[in-house]
Amino acid sequence: MASKRTEATTLLDLEVKPGVEIRSNRDSQTFARLTGTQHSTMVANWKDKSVIKTGGIMSACNGFVGWYAYTLGIKGIDSFFKLEASLRKINKAHAWVPADGKADPQPGDILHHSKGGTGLHVDVCIGFASNRRLIRAAAGQITFQNPRNPDAEFDVLKRVTGDKPYDFHKLLGWLDIERFSEAAPGLVVAPTSNWLIGWWDVRDENQYYYHFDGSGHVQYTEKRPLTMMGPPKLPLSAGTYRFLSLNILEIKWNPLDGGNTVETFTADGSGRMMTGKSNLYSDLVAKRL
Repeated sequence: MASKRTEATTLLDLEVKPGVEIRSNRDSQTFARLTGTQHSTMVANWKDKSVIKTGGIMSACNGFVGWYAYTLGIKGIDSFFKLEASLRKINKAHAWVPADGKADPQPGDILHHSKGGTGLHVDVCIGFASNRRLIRAAAGQITFQNPRNPDAEFDVLKRVTGDKPYDFHKLLGWLDIERFSEAAPGLVVAPTSNWLIGWWDVRDENQYYYHFDGSGHVQYTEKRPLTMMGPPKLPLSAGTYRFLSLNILEIKWNPLDGGNTVETFTADGSGRMMTGKSNLYSDLVAKRL
């Protein structure tokens, strides 16, 4: 049986050939088949000035990735714009690879781009050129006119090569298609474990929101985050965390009012719930946002 990566490469070579542009207006049937998005739907959005004065900016990048994933049997993703959270929800967190410079995406992997912090672009890795430039299969290759002219605008699905050498900072991470096809391992916790990183809803008698990064640091705020991307801009306090065992987490908060607060959390088998004890305050319950 061919590997999932071989299957993906064959699919991409068949449908998104090198040097070929698939345009939403000119190649409407093929474009709609590969993205699930009609040209007329995008034009209607581009003409809609109710939200953005210059008109909407809808593209088919999400639709193409959705078609690609479904064709490969990758199902259950709520939103590719919330890829990491969607993988956690279906117990596939092991398939998420954070963009931290420790690994490179491989052919067929689904890439989630930072896109200036919005996270509003996804596409598929083809590989790397010899000059270390990333090659991707991507819809959403629109150049909006200035001034806008929706009747003359169109989306494009094609292979795209970066104009500069690969920079992992431009990605949030990616879905490793080989890992996705594997069964989820048991809960294994390490200082950079993906199950912990991000935002948590934490409560005792009061409401808190903790943000854990991948380098052993934690911050909290009392205001619910407006976005899941990045730590709080104005944290009320910060501290460090470490793992005492496979599922037991210790937090040491920076001293406030002369006290040193230490909290110990025990995670359940899903990696989405924790119960905690504090050396100074009441028991805690934490739930991943």
